[in-house]
Amino acid sequence: MGAVAIDSDGIPAAAVSTGGRWMKLPGRVGDSAILGAGVFADVRLGAACATGMGEEIMRCALSMRACEFMKVMDAQAAASAAIRFISKERGRGTAGIVTIDRNGRVGAAYNTEAMGRAWFDQGKGRVVVRIGPNP
Repeated sequence: MGAVAIDSDGIPAAAVSTGGRWMKLPGRVGDSAILGAGVFADVRLGAACATGMGEEIMRCALSMRACEFMKVMDAQAAASAAIRFISKERGRGTAGIVTIDRNGRVGAAYNTEAMGRAWFDQGKGRVVVRIGPNP
């Protein structure tokens, strides 16, 4: 489970927790604990949080990569670009990511069958929930 947010001063934050990996190797550290892989935030760019196959997410520094994309893209475009990157480099079925840019715009993308996600839509004043498969 992961979350991204931006506070009233425009400071982005990201948090992530892992469900773990059944029968993991002793000493294995998952992507959740590694800045840049499972979680990353940069006050100049935004924040990102990834989920999926930890080894592949680590190899691609996926959350940091998504934030780097936010130098020239909004949150949704950056999330989509990050998932296109990991799909090309490591294959499909590897990851999902949620992002928020420094302007408070949110994004989500994934190359798995489905990924649950939710966000608060300020314009509509309500929470939006999406669970279904990729469009």
